[in-house]
Amino acid sequence: MSKLKADHVFTSESVSEGHPDKVCDQVSDAILDACLSKDAASRVACETAVTTNFMANIGEITCRGWDEVDPEAVARGVIRDIGYDRKELKFCCDDFEYATRTTPSLMPAPIHYSHTLLERLQEVRKSGEIDYLRPDAKIQVSVLHEEGIPKRITSVVVSHQTDDLPLEKICTGLVEVSKDLLSPTGLIDNDTALFPARTPQRWTGPLPTMPGMRPRISLPQGWLRNVRFRWPMPLAWQAP
Repeated sequence: MSKLKADHVFTSESVSEGHPDKVCDQVSDAILDACLSKDAASRVACETAVTTNFMANIGEITCRGWDEVDPEAVARGVIRDIGYDRKELKFCCDDFEYATRTTPSLMPAPIHYSHTLLERLQEVRKSGEIDYLRPDAKIQVSVLHEEGIPKRITSVVVSHQTDDLPLEKICTGLVEVSKDLLSPTGLIDNDTALFPARTPQRWTGPLPTMPGMRPRISLPQGWLRNVRFRWPMPLAWQAP
């Protein structure tokens, strides 16, 4: 009851289980419940953030049975029970985006290795180790998954702006950096294709009529079909 003495209008609101605030509360509560079911002395500080086609769990958890808790499955189950089970809702329990334990960054393997390879090329460019590289670059990594687990890198597309040098020298440098970084993953083999591209001076405009095609690739946003001419054709390398 309002404590104001004068006549007035007092407004309250309630939100449904599908409201973003309530979705976050339910996911965090479900993860807490899952931890307590494994360890009654669990200490859980779990926050949840959601937006269109994305959800993130943030916090710190101490639970002696944590290895038996699958927070992703818990979150998906809550979202499914609420009713977000169709992609046209722009927030779906079966969306592609998720954190994964298969890579150190917790990102899906294709974007993880794209980022790490791009970061490595940035290092060698700024240090002068490869002095003909310019700032503009783009990398695409395609990974074969079996039952959701990354098994093999099928192809790598490296497009990098460079000085005007012989194509063979440019491609050799890009191949060496890619091999050095990706070989330790155990995901490349003799069938892995590398597509080094000479220089992306522009990402728009007419496409060059040259052989070689960009493969279908996997992105964090989902699956993207993208066919575009690319030069040169794959340069094979011998896996260690």
